[in-house]
Amino acid sequence: MNARRLTRLFNQSLETDDQQRMKLLKELLGSTGNQIYAEPVFRCDYGYNIHAGENFYANLGCVFIGSNAVIASGAVVTKNMPGNTVVGGIPAAVIKQL
Repeated sequence: MNARRLTRLFNQSLETDDQQRMKLLKELLGSTGNQIYAEPVFRCDYGYNIHAGENFYANLGCVFIGSNAVIASGAVVTKNMPGNTVVGGIPAAVIKQL
């Protein structure tokens, strides 16, 4: 229920309230870098199992990233990615199965 509350508050926040959005994401996600940003509408079931690194950015209409997927630094994910994979490149593609 906490994740639902936090995502609702995030998605209802004003576009000018970057600090509040970052605070909500840091509370929602399992771990984050210092600088993270996401455009609403952001959706997740739990949040604690999502780990976002430094300079993380999620755009509008986010794609689905499967469980246990590892996204390489600098990758640009433009489509859904399966779980248990390592993903990298521009645009991102599956590099190997885990």
